[in-house]
Amino acid sequence: MEQAESLDAAVLTALRDAPHRDRILSGSTSRRWRDLGARIAERAAREPAWDLLDLLRRPAVLRRIDAEGSVEAWAGRMLALVEASHLTMATLLHRRAEEYGAKVLFELGTPGPSRGVTWRQTAARVDVLARGLVAVAEQGAPRVAIISENRIEMAIADLACHAAGLVSVMIPAQATENDIAFMLRQSEAGLAIAGSREILATVRRLADGLPG
Repeated sequence: MEQAESLDAAVLTALRDAPHRDRILSGSTSRRWRDLGARIAERAAREPAWDLLDLLRRPAVLRRIDAEGSVEAWAGRMLALVEASHLTMATLLHRRAEEYGAKVLFELGTPGPSRGVTWRQTAARVDVLARGLVAVAEQGAPRVAIISENRIEMAIADLACHAAGLVSVMIPAQATENDIAFMLRQSEAGLAIAGSREILATVRRLADGLPG
């Protein structure tokens, strides 16, 4: 049993680091991945499951799954791996930041000169905000309303909510005051993140009339 587990882990590590990974994957049968996935799911092994999920998302594997007409079956298998390994948004972002590092995730072009925010920088900012949200959540704020224009801070706040295991409620910045009050009340958000001083002033005006 231990030998088979070690062999599976060695195969995943070798494929993860292989320079011609896609060429190797395109020559492999989907049955091999199915059997490997079943063994890993049965063991509830986290790291091997995450490594396998990374391989299964490769175009070479997805093309084979599509050609075989087994997309629905494989969706179920992948979901089983996600659940068995307890893959969270925080873990996924951390792994992507390790893999892509200095590659640009967000390109900020306006206003002003264009600049890029890398995967590593994004993950660091998300981690800091998630820790703060967890501290607030311990005081009873499981739902977080994000009221903001479309900007990087909005995306980072949303990612931080997912990383912290909190429910994010996206509210358009252009919404009327009555609509914002309605959405805050219906969502039972205990915390609101405002994207501007004007939105913050609106939330403060509404605060006394909101139970959360």
